[in-house]
Amino acid sequence: CVCVSFLTSPPAMERIATRQPLLPASTALVVIDVQPEYWSGSAEVRADFPGFESSVARALALFRTHSMPVVHVRADYRAAGSPWLPHFARLHASSAKPFPVCEEPLVFEPFATPCRGEVVLGKPSFCATLGTGLVEHLRTTGINTCVLLGLITSVCVQHSAFGLFEAGFRTLVLADACADRGRARHEAAIMLYGDYMYELLPSTSDLIRLLPTPQETEGGRGERETAAETAAAALPSYTMLERAARPS
Repeated sequence: CVCVSFLTSPPAMERIATRQPLLPASTALVVIDVQPEYWSGSAEVRADFPGFESSVARALALFRTHSMPVVHVRADYRAAGSPWLPHFARLHASSAKPFPVCEEPLVFEPFATPCRGEVVLGKPSFCATLGTGLVEHLRTTGINTCVLLGLITSVCVQHSAFGLFEAGFRTLVLADACADRGRARHEAAIMLYGDYMYELLPSTSDLIRLLPTPQETEGGRGERETAAETAAAALPSYTMLERAARPS
């Protein structure tokens, strides 16, 4: 596999080994489009990424263990705020599907359900920073670093990573917690832009190395206790972030 060779090459391994640590007080996890339209309802995506669910769940557990913020971004594509829809529909006329919208009641994937106090927001385009209020929310809460994961690697994950990078955030993408419509598209995206427009973390093991141990985190708790609390808190009590004004 070309991508594996790229990720395990000496220069790549050296870059990964010298990543700066992630500070819990100023780092957020941004979950991109992990929703039924792109995962449980898409056999094309699920086929090549059997480890996706466990990687996403592990990353969420790590951030929650360290009491670090999590933002869930969802596709919200409608004519009033997404002027690109007619052109996209024309390009994909042979495989047209309803566009997802971010309206309650929301349906979440079981392995990526928001916990109490986590933020959920809709995005009108492929980029999580365009017309969403995400950048303002992150800055207001003291965040300067974002770790991204989700769907689809070559589209919304990439666009969102670029948007956060261009807005001045340290941006990292967790590769094994991303998936695409085929392994080739996923690997091509990572090879083209990993460590160019964002820092690449090949696996959740690499993420763990950048985080303090629970004992090093103020108020750190054991994984078993945190997992039990997470399960109890996985209720529809998330916070919907008010959208920025939709483009006219």
